[in-house]
Amino acid sequence: MRKLILLSIFLFSISITAQGVFFLHGVKVNNTKDFEQREIQYLSQLAQDEVDDGRMVAWILLRKVNSIGNPDESKYNYMWVHRFSDIKQMVNRKPFWENMEAKFGDVSNFIWGSDVGVTSSGRYFWKIEGEIPQQEPSKYVILNAAVPTDVNKVVELTNNVANKYFKRNMKKSGLKGWGVASKIAPVHHKNSPATIFFWDSYDSMEGAMGHLANQAAISDVPESMVNELFTYMPNGWYFRSIWEVIASTSSN
Repeated sequence: MRKLILLSIFLFSISITAQGVFFLHGVKVNNTKDFEQREIQYLSQLAQDEVDDGRMVAWILLRKVNSIGNPDESKYNYMWVHRFSDIKQMVNRKPFWENMEAKFGDVSNFIWGSDVGVTSSGRYFWKIEGEIPQQEPSKYVILNAAVPTDVNKVVELTNNVANKYFKRNMKKSGLKGWGVASKIAPVHHKNSPATIFFWDSYDSMEGAMGHLANQAAISDVPESMVNELFTYMPNGWYFRSIWEVIASTSSN
């Protein structure tokens, strides 16, 4: 259980020059107890088989921290992340939950018979543009997205900030990993306008909240660099939220 709750090392890190793709699958769940039991007891093991057999790089389940803001206003309260080595691996995948009976026998009444009350769902595909290696577990992840005027410039600037400032502040701030990705699909000016995505992984809520308050790993980033970044993100953040790691695969 401790392994499932804490391990997010491989998903949110490989190297600053790492390549790969992933998709976020957000869901709004009402029956959270049954949903989490199903995911931890069964689905996480099936996902681990995919990783072990080289059909997927990583899988993680995140739960939105509901003590911030009004949880009833959140579009999603859980997020799956599926990571792949490239687009070919991603698009040629087969649903691993179809292996349920072969691995566990007939547990369909428990798995699919329980109505967990999923009221909304959406998938969003991203290409990884840079990362900081994560060598230790994280417990909380800040998910950030924006609508930049120049995606390539934002990727360049944020990689520079991460390499120069985030890396040297990791130990004292509790930052365990960072990454940036560009949107593959969908892109819609109204319903899904964000085309740049970041994650910041921390070992505590204190670190994550500090980051949002321009402290923690971000505390000594020069104001000039911040101002330059936001010239390419004139409307600021499209969203920023904190999520807790609930279950994850481990690397081979």
